Parts: sequence; C-alpha cells; structure tokens
Amino acid sequence: MSSEKKYFPVFLDADERTLLLIGNSEAIIQKLRTVFDFSFRRIMVFSESSDELDLMAENCPFLEVFHETSVQENHIKQADIMVVLPDADQDYEKLKKMADRHSVFIQLENENSRKHFPEFLTEEEKRKKYILNKVKHDMPATQKYQSPYDVMEYIYGYANAAKTKANIYLAIIGIMIFVGLFFLTIYEFNLYPEVKNFLNKENHIFYWMIFVGFLAEMIAGSMGMGYGVICTTILLLLNVPPPIVSASIHSAESFTTAAGTASHFKLRNINMKLVKALAPFAIMGAVAGSLSLSYFGEHYAHIVKPLIAAYTLMLGVNIFVKTISKNKPHRHTRKRSNLKVLGIVGGFIDSFVGGGWGPLVTGSLIKDGRTPRYAVGSSTFAKFLLTITSAVTFLFTLGTYHWNIVLGLLIGGVITAPFSAMLTAKLPVRKMTLFISILVIVMSSITIVKSFL
Repeated sequence: MSSEKKYFPVFLDADERTLLLIGNSEAIIQKLRTVFDFSFRRIMVFSESSDELDLMAENCPFLEVFHETSVQENHIKQADIMVVLPDADQDYEKLKKMADRHSVFIQLENENSRKHFPEFLTEEEKRKKYILNKVKHDMPATQKYQSPYDVMEYIYGYANAAKTKANIYLAIIGIMIFVGLFFLTIYEFNLYPEVKNFLNKENHIFYWMIFVGFLAEMIAGSMGMGYGVICTTILLLLNVPPPIVSASIHSAESFTTAAGTASHFKLRNINMKLVKALAPFAIMGAVAGSLSLSYFGEHYAHIVKPLIAAYTLMLGVNIFVKTISKNKPHRHTRKRSNLKVLGIVGGFIDSFVGGGWGPLVTGSLIKDGRTPRYAVGSSTFAKFLLTITSAVTFLFTLGTYHWNIVLGLLIGGVITAPFSAMLTAKLPVRKMTLFISILVIVMSSITIVKSFL
C-alpha cells in the first residue's frame, strides 16, 4: 500500500471566490476533503474519470468536474485561485502564462515542477528554504529527526532562543548607553556635587530602592504578583513614611502600566465599554485615596502604617490560601459586582495603600465570569489612568523630594525586566508564589509589631 501524501492549503479571503483544481483523481479527492471547509462560491475540477468524483459533484451543487485532457483559457479566466496538484499531466509553462494574463493566483504543489520555475518562489519562501537547509546542516549528529515536523520544532526552539538572547543583549546595550550618557552629562555640566547629594539623601535610600525595584520587578514580572503590594511591604519595613510609599510607587508605576496598556491595546484585549464604566470611578477613588493619605499619613502615621501593613498581610494570606487550595474557582456563582463601587473602592485602596488594585478589581472581574483577557486588559487600562491621577495628586500635595525613591525603583525595574520574562518558564511557579506570600506575611507582621513597640 503506497503512502498517501498530505498537503496543507492556506487560502485567505476564500469567501465568494472560485477555486480551480488540476491533478489526478486521488490527489483531487484528498484536496477536496480539506477545501470543503472553506466557503468557496464555486470549485472547478479537471481530472481523469472517477466514480467518486462524479458522486461528489452530484451531491455538491458548487462543485463542477471536467474530464478533459487539458485546461482551456476560458476556464482559467473564471477562477480566482488555481492549484496544480502532483502528477498533473499539464503544460506548466502554458498554465503559468494563462494565469498571468488573467491575474489568477497559481500554486504548484508538485515539487518536480516547482524546481523548474524558481520564479514561483517568493522571497519569503527562498529565505525559509535557505534557513531550513542551514539548520538541517547544523543539526547535532546525535539527534534523529524522522519528519519535517521534528525539523520545524528544532527551528522554532532555535529561533526562540536566539530571540531571547537578542532581547537580553539589546537591553544590556541600552542600559550601557544610558549609563554612559548619564556620566557624560555629569562630567560636561559639572553636576557631581548635586548628584552625590541626591544619591546620599535620606541615608542612601536610593541604593535601597534599586534593590527594591529589582526584587519587585523580578517577582512581579516572572510570577505575575502585584508590584505595588511587594513594594509597599518592603518600603514600610524600611520605615519610609506611608504617603511617600504610595507616591513613589504610583510615580514608578506610571511607566510600567503605560507599557502594559500599550501591549493590551496591540493585542485587542481591552473592552472600552468596561473601561468607561470602571475608570471614572477609579479616578475618583484615586483622588480621594491620595488626598486622605497625604493628610492622615502625615498626622496619624502611627495609625495609618499598621493599617496598611494589615491590608498587605491580608493579601499575603489570601495569596497563600489560593495557592495551596486545590479547588478550582467556579464562575457565575453570584451576582456581578457593581462597577461603580468596585472602581471607587479599588482606586481608593490602591492610592491609600500603595497597591491592591489587581487582587481586588481584576480578581473580582474574573470571578464575575468576564472573559479573563478582557478583564485583565481593561483593568490594566483603568489602573494606568488611576496611577497617573495618583502620581499627579501626590505631586501637588507632597512635592518632588521623593524622586530619589522613584528613580531607584525605575532603575531596578529596568535592569530586571529583560530577565524576568525569561525566568517565567524556568521558575516553579507554585512554590515561588508560596514563598512570596509567606515573605509578604512575615514582613507585614514585622511592620505591625514594630508600630506598637
């Protein structure tokens, strides 16, 4: 029994178009079984006599079978796409000229015929053929590849590894250029005294912020954890005043949420109707939270600080319980959340505490049964708007003296970003999530205890 060849067709915009198939009956029947899934207006077949083909034509009103030795030009000009299958007894040069005259797309699936017409290969096909031959030549001798799928899998892994390395190298080069320009600016304008004072401000907290930004971005980028919750927990442990904590985090997050929103726009993950229902109230909550923290955080820091630590402790416990729980969440188990209330509460808590929008708002949207991609994308867009609002509000109420903290967080995050995505595929997600939740619980507990000593 001879092995049957299989061909994978790719047609774009097949609706209301006419397809012309040329070849032997066996190949034609095999092709028809795949193209029937497309909505061609008409399919014309040129092949030798076949009972199965005739039976298919009787049951398919859009299928016409012609038992002719050669294809005439009046048939070709009626087609939009012409496919010449293997072992078709045709004059390929004549078919090509007729197809060119009537602007008919022609595809030759016979390898023997294609090699005689190199002009049929597009530049993309030529490039892929070159890469395939090169990869085949470079394959390790110890590995055996039994099919083209094994070869393509090897190429895919090879390309992904090369892309990851290229991104890392580009990021390193970008950082080196930035550092070089930074020191050049300091030298040219004689800014060393001012820069030294900026870096040594508040007991060298700038360097601590680089570490915090590095750690938070590493965890959030690779594990999907909340950047704000982690930063808030660590900054409170370092005795940074609560208003400065939230102001610094939201200023730094203005850049990260902008990048996230742009990505979701590109992937069309944003439901504008959901954003319009959520964002205005999130902005209102953000203004209220920022103003409240600016006042109460300064005058009642001994009360506000343990309250914020208690909230981060609750989030840590919630993450821990969800991680160890084996029960899958059920959707549509309750009435959908009120978006107005959810936006105001989420915006207020995020601005007042420094984080928590994701676990509260995004988590609620997904639990309500909304499509996860739209819930995450729309929530990220709304978070970007409230983050900008919080940053601007804190700018007017607190001034700019906390920018050493913001800059440290940004530099730490930028350094880490190229590596966090790479760690996503390598780290044991469940174990790392448990570790982070325990870390948040311990640090929040320490902050609470210290507040009452």
